[in-house]
Amino acid sequence: MGLGRKGAWLKGRVISASTNEPITTAQITLRRMYDPDKFIRTGVNRQSKGDSSFEILAPTVPFTVEITAPVYRIWRYSENSTGNGPPAIKLEEGEVKRLTVRMSPKPIS
Repeated sequence: MGLGRKGAWLKGRVISASTNEPITTAQITLRRMYDPDKFIRTGVNRQSKGDSSFEILAPTVPFTVEITAPVYRIWRYSENSTGNGPPAIKLEEGEVKRLTVRMSPKPIS
């Protein structure tokens, strides 16, 4: 008996857009595009080293990515930097997608 379909990997790091410093408090949420009640949320995997990298076993169905951190604006995946590209990622079995997420600080109110 097999274990089922092989997953894909989403790997990357989260940094401040203004300072390039790692954001170790980031929370990453992967949500199924067509079934948003199914999601996984995790923090960065290497924060103990002062790093802000993550490696997440990702589904092979379309999913969205949202990253939050205190004092930063919410970051949502888009295929291009204007935010007008497709909002979902679709990975094939065994594929690795790498992201460098640059988060902007929230305006001071």
